[in-house]
Amino acid sequence: MQAVSRSYVLVGAALAATGALAAAPFTSRTAHVPTVSAETRLVDAGSLLNVPINLFDDLANLPYNEVQGLDTAASSLMFNDNIFVVSPANLFGIDPGDPTHVAAIDSLFLPFPSLIDGAGGLDYQITGLLAAELPTNLGCAVTTCYPIVPPDVVTGITGIDRDLGFAQALGSPDFALFRNWFQAPLTGPDSLSTGYYFSPSAGGSTDSGPVYSGLGFVDQPNGNYFLGGTVDPTTGAPAYNPATGVFDPNATQVPWAGHTFTLNLLQPFDNFYNSLLATPSTDGLFGTGIQALTPTDVVQALQADAAGLVVTFNPFEPGSPVCPGSCEIFGSSGPLGITLPIVQDINSLTPGGNPLINEWLAGVAGGYANVPTQTDITDTVALLDTGAFTFTPAEETSIIDSLTAINPELPNLVINAGLLTDPGYLAVSPGVVATDPIAQYGGLNPTLILPDLQALFGGSSTSAAAALDPTAFSADLSALFASSGANLAPDLTSLATTLF
Repeated sequence: MQAVSRSYVLVGAALAATGALAAAPFTSRTAHVPTVSAETRLVDAGSLLNVPINLFDDLANLPYNEVQGLDTAASSLMFNDNIFVVSPANLFGIDPGDPTHVAAIDSLFLPFPSLIDGAGGLDYQITGLLAAELPTNLGCAVTTCYPIVPPDVVTGITGIDRDLGFAQALGSPDFALFRNWFQAPLTGPDSLSTGYYFSPSAGGSTDSGPVYSGLGFVDQPNGNYFLGGTVDPTTGAPAYNPATGVFDPNATQVPWAGHTFTLNLLQPFDNFYNSLLATPSTDGLFGTGIQALTPTDVVQALQADAAGLVVTFNPFEPGSPVCPGSCEIFGSSGPLGITLPIVQDINSLTPGGNPLINEWLAGVAGGYANVPTQTDITDTVALLDTGAFTFTPAEETSIIDSLTAINPELPNLVINAGLLTDPGYLAVSPGVVATDPIAQYGGLNPTLILPDLQALFGGSSTSAAAALDPTAFSADLSALFASSGANLAPDLTSLATTLF
């Protein structure tokens, strides 16, 4: 009974901790790109006479802080990228994208910066606890999470074999994803209550790739070292340095590696109490602590959130299991598919664009934004877009030979229609130990089904594919409508050749 209960706890923890299930991230707003920061106040031993003024300012600033929370949410969504494609900022366990989610949730539901921001704040405490108890494991990172992905061949039905692999993983104490979970003690020496050291040599201190520190989440703001991107473990250089324009592919160490964290859930309330005693701020409206909120602030926050929702939750992006193959069926092009043009359209709704969206677009154009690499996409497609049936290489070779004897084009149709996993993807990657094999599978590709059918009943795959080439079709139409009488016949012939 205890084993069953623990399995349910682990499943719940896995779902809660995965970077893919990002709730919504948050940072604070400046005139340009928002940065998570505490209010500008002198936090020292003050007078009880300051409490009414500071408390009034905090309540009056609720609308302003909520809009900042919307900005933080948008920043976190764009920092984390698409939940359907695993990437360095979107792994199982606590990766650099997850502290932004904590900041986002706190900003929206507890809009009191002195309570949640900075060293010792609620963001800091919750993130530290999660990072200590739910570290990532590169054995369950971008390419594989054996025996769930890839599954062992048991029944030959891919979905059932994956479920069996999942059940096997839950019953194994050495399963890669859970191997180091819930290992940090709450009390005693080197514990969360006395000081827990995030060793740089521990598995959860290394990410699968570099993560850019931006969109308001900068390394160690106000002592909260959990917020930010990865760094180079040797030089300490960030993944991307905007001052030099240098991108460091070796920057894979998480920002909290090498730090000691002490859990104190009373510290955020102590911070808030001290902020009430502090000298009231005078940097707001008419020399008060009340911050100005304009319609532009609200519009830009909502605009950034709309873009962030597309970036994070658009399922029709290359690598997403919702969008099989290379996602051409939805008109995608490039690693981001239709996400990029949609975000660009949202950004163009306001003159000059949106500061947060502009920063994300600049990161995409510069190649340093936290988006899946082509390798991430290829591996995800290969592992998840499998056929309905997956057998051993020997069994699949026999099936392919039988289909080829009927018609040489039939194996392509069976594989591209998603019935059988491509035997060409069944090789285990070289250099990988047998306990964690990385088998790359391939299957459903809807864009190839019609060419395969045409090739099956006559004609070649090459001519069938050319017949569906939208570029050639468009060029032929353009030439046709621009033709003079002398050129009309050749252009009609070219169009017919493209179509048939």
